[in-house]
Amino acid sequence: MGMRFINSLFVIWLHLRFGVGQTSIGPVYTLSYLLSATMVWVASTFARRFGSVRTVVISRRMAASLMVVIALS
Repeated sequence: MGMRFINSLFVIWLHLRFGVGQTSIGPVYTLSYLLSATMVWVASTFARRFGSVRTVVISRRMAASLMVVIALS
């Protein structure tokens, strides 16, 4: 429930900040969801190699870093 709310706000923010329409945002969201689905499929391999906790920590750090970059751009 939380991510859907945040994603909706992010679309509104992109529109208000940069004037980007839904036709431009749609393909980006599609690509991001496909990448997310692929990473869920690959996560078990990473968990076996690095351990479950380390995999979660690494992925959360990468996501937080990208969110900071997006916010500051």
